Amino acid sequence: MELGAFRRHHVTARWGAPSLRERPGGDCVLLDPETGRCRSYVARPLQCRAYPFWPSVVVSPESWREHARRCPGMDQGRLWPGEVIARIISRFPPRF
Repeated sequence: MELGAFRRHHVTARWGAPSLRERPGGDCVLLDPETGRCRSYVARPLQCRAYPFWPSVVVSPESWREHARRCPGMDQGRLWPGEVIARIISRFPPRF
């Protein structure tokens, strides 16, 4: 899909920065409802590649726990060093 068409169909700025649109209920528009898999995993945008290390998630232990209750993949697998997480967070716009 051409970039402009992708942005028109799948991107919003309602959070103050470009973000993928969501379906009613909060699912990403790129999540395949039948398979539960991302339809653009290989080319997924920064917001997807960086989750759960979003500034709004790592801001406090309470925020982290709240997101972890809804995301079964959090607190599982590899332990990421703080400097790697800081590098990921530095790529986000200031208001993210």
